Amino acid sequence: MATVTPQPTLAPAWPGARPDDDGHELLPILPGASPRVVRSRPMAWAVVAVAAAAIVAWLATKSAPSVLLAVALLLVVVHDGALSFRALADPSIELRNPPDAVAGGHVTYLVRANRLRRPLLILPAGPFRQHAVLVEHDGPGMITLPAPPRGVVRYLVLDLISTSPLGLIETQRRALVPLPVPMLVAPPLLAHTVDDPLAKPVGFGEVDRAPSGDELFRGIRDYVRGDPRRKIHWAATARHRQLMVKETDGSGSVAIRIVLVNPLPGPAAEVAAGRAAWLAESCAQQGWAVHLVTVENPGEPVLPGLGRPLTPLPRLLPPPARPPRTVSRKATQRMDVARRLSRAGYGEPVLEPWRGLTRVVTPAGDRWL
Repeated sequence: MATVTPQPTLAPAWPGARPDDDGHELLPILPGASPRVVRSRPMAWAVVAVAAAAIVAWLATKSAPSVLLAVALLLVVVHDGALSFRALADPSIELRNPPDAVAGGHVTYLVRANRLRRPLLILPAGPFRQHAVLVEHDGPGMITLPAPPRGVVRYLVLDLISTSPLGLIETQRRALVPLPVPMLVAPPLLAHTVDDPLAKPVGFGEVDRAPSGDELFRGIRDYVRGDPRRKIHWAATARHRQLMVKETDGSGSVAIRIVLVNPLPGPAAEVAAGRAAWLAESCAQQGWAVHLVTVENPGEPVLPGLGRPLTPLPRLLPPPARPPRTVSRKATQRMDVARRLSRAGYGEPVLEPWRGLTRVVTPAGDRWL
């Protein structure tokens, strides 16, 4: 268990939810909390057992001290539990999140607990007890939690736990805490082997390391293991009696279209998104023009899988009934690729004519078109 690190300053005005930059409709997310659940700890049962023994002694001996002891012990338990119960009467948790994250990693949030009556234990709902943090001050602090799954995350579901001063009673409440800025969670990069395509130029302009240069002949050299077979110069090989390859330069640029096809959600779909992310970055590093083609589902935010509420929380408004749409845009920078893939939904994209390379990435495998 960690303790929230206090921060000295924080802007007084917390940012409100902003409209989506990519034309997506943002459904309203309302904060809410489940009813409080009270749980007694083992020490409370021990105190109650002593009180019961005092009552039995009073029945047998009619001793006034015995009944006074029993009443005092029960009042201690009730008062201790009331303090814990009251601490979660109106929980007010605010979060400030980074705009981007990577699935499988960690995210650091700025947290503030308003009207804090007692130290509060905050942890993400679900099997993440090791990430619990103790908030002891009203002021802001920093907490680090596991990153949600890939998608557009607009709220977190947190468990709030308040322990009584004597440690006899524990009160728990589950809260839905909206994020002031939607957090785009990208897939992690998954490196894999890609067979070498015959990359033909689609425009003008020299590009370093782009395997498009077949139009300008530069010379002949000895064969080196790993050279593609199409580079072998057979006439020079016959003349030198050893394998020779031709070296060429190009005057064109290479464009690749990466098509992500995920029919259904699931672990295989997330692996495919990770392969597409790595392929896009690898091609961009070679100087290729990268276009990403994905399917997006307007109005349907991908929710964080951080556990189920104790009781029903305020529900999201139903998303509008809209068909999935195909989005094809240039994504050369790493941030562009990450944000595009965080929004990638499920379905079959509609492809338009394309002059460059096309790599289709699916959960079942990848292929060149």
